[in-house]
Amino acid sequence: MKIIRLLAVMLILISGNSFAQKPALVKPIKVPALQTYLATYKDSTAISAQVAASIVGLPIKVTDAKKQAYKIIHYQVSFKKFGVREDEETGMMIPSYTMSAESFTQTPMSAIWIKSIQELIKKGDELYFFDIIVKDGQGHVMYAPDIKFTIL
Repeated sequence: MKIIRLLAVMLILISGNSFAQKPALVKPIKVPALQTYLATYKDSTAISAQVAASIVGLPIKVTDAKKQAYKIIHYQVSFKKFGVREDEETGMMIPSYTMSAESFTQTPMSAIWIKSIQELIKKGDELYFFDIIVKDGQGHVMYAPDIKFTIL
């Protein structure tokens, strides 16, 4: 009796596996070479504080070689500011950097960030747009190149 039950259970398990759905094969896509722009700047470069203040409020754009635009769904901004800090023991002022960063889903970034950067940016600072994620017309998600600005 035990052998019959064992055979029945094995038969059910084996037949259940043969009717299971096979996972759909995902066809890999060829990711095009993308280019990220902020105003007319497309590569990491050095710019003046005045230029940086004027372009920081503009939208980021991502295109491919055919000039097809991609929708930006996420990106991060890092603002590295040069400043000073006080040594607690000696009271001396020591040059140092502070960094602020935020994630955004809309371009241009929020008004508070634009205003803060425009007011604070100066020589020696860095403005870095990274982890830029875009979506094409078919819904494929991909990374776009970063842009880093060094302020002269």
